[in-house]
Amino acid sequence: MRPLLNSSTAGDLVRFVLAPSDAANPNSVVRIVEFGVPISLINLNSFTSTTSVNTALAALNSLRLDPSKGELEQLIPVGNSVYHGLTLELRHRFRSIKNGAGFSFRAVYTLSFLKDDGIVNTSDALVPGDFQREF
Repeated sequence: MRPLLNSSTAGDLVRFVLAPSDAANPNSVVRIVEFGVPISLINLNSFTSTTSVNTALAALNSLRLDPSKGELEQLIPVGNSVYHGLTLELRHRFRSIKNGAGFSFRAVYTLSFLKDDGIVNTSDALVPGDFQREF
């Protein structure tokens, strides 16, 4: 097991904060002592160092299912489609004339509407795991 923060001034405990404990000292890591216990305060909003980000990632690494993976993404090949269609047909057959010739008239109109989210993005929902909201 390796420490989260490898520094000679690091405390035994690590606490993540969003603002420096001392406005005059905006360092990313500050050591304090509370009740005799040394604590390293790590300012996550520090602009001067990547130490705070690396330490936060190390703290989260032990909570991952597979610590060797940096990021996991849920991909589901799923899509929703709804098709509405209406076909109108009008036919009229005219009577044959004396020589046996005749004709007919036919008109057809199709009205359709398709709603589909499968073309755009079916692998990554805005709300993780909730692909119904994407439709």
